[in-house]
Amino acid sequence: MKKKQPYSGILKPPLSPQGLASNYFHHLPDLLDELPRNASDFTLAFYSRVSGRTQHKRRTYEGQEMQFHTAMEKQTISESRVFREVGSGWDLTVEARSQLIKAAMFVAEHEGIVVAANSQRFLRNEFYTPSEITRLPTVEEYEKLLQIIETFAPGVRLATLEAPDLCPYKVRSIEIKWGQKRTGRKGGRPRKKRSNPTKPRYEVVAPMIKKYFRLGYSCRKIAELLEPICEEYDFRPPHPSTINRWKRRDPT
Repeated sequence: MKKKQPYSGILKPPLSPQGLASNYFHHLPDLLDELPRNASDFTLAFYSRVSGRTQHKRRTYEGQEMQFHTAMEKQTISESRVFREVGSGWDLTVEARSQLIKAAMFVAEHEGIVVAANSQRFLRNEFYTPSEITRLPTVEEYEKLLQIIETFAPGVRLATLEAPDLCPYKVRSIEIKWGQKRTGRKGGRPRKKRSNPTKPRYEVVAPMIKKYFRLGYSCRKIAELLEPICEEYDFRPPHPSTINRWKRRDPT
C-alpha cells in the first residue's frame, strides 16, 4: 500500500487551474540564494497592500511589514523602502496600483526586487470573496499585472516572503498570526471581565437583607430598597430571585 504523503500546504497545478503564482512571482529566499555571496548592495521595495480604508485605519498593514523586517534581519540590504497601497487586489488599473508602480520604479534603477508578504498582496481573482478564498487569479489577470509593471519598470522582479503557491488557507493563518503578534494578542475568545462580582456585592448587602427579612419585607421590596445602596457601591442591584436564593442558602 502506497504511503500517504503529508500535506505540504503548496497548491499543485491540478488544484489551481486558473494560474500558478510561481509562474509569475519568485520566492524571495530562493531569489536571494541566487545572488553572489558578496552581493550586499541590492535594493528591496516592500509592497504592503490592504483592501479597504477600515483596515488601513486599524493599521493592519503593520503585520505584513513586521513579517518583512523580521525576514530581513539577517540580510545585508543597501536600501529598502515600504510602499503602502489601499485598494482591492483584483483592481488592475494604473490608478489603483500607483504604489506598486512607484515601488517597481524605485528598484528599477538598482535591479532590485519588489517584495510582498504573499501572492495575494499582489493579486486576487476578480470574483474573490472572503468565503471563497481558494478562487485564484486567472492567467490573464497575472499577465495584466505584469504588463502594468513592464510598462513603467521593465525587467523588475516580483517576489513573496511566503511560497507563491502557498494554499490560501495557510496564507490566512499566517496573516492572522502576524496580526496577533502586532497587537500582542494570543487569539481565541477574549475573556470577559466581570463588572459585577457576586461575592463583594453579597458581603455588602447580606446584613441588610437579613434585617429586612426579619422585618417581614418581600424579596421584591428588598430588591427595591437595595437599589440606592448598590448604586453607591457601583453594584448591579440583585434580582428578587437572587435574594430568595441567598435567603435559602443562609436562612439566619
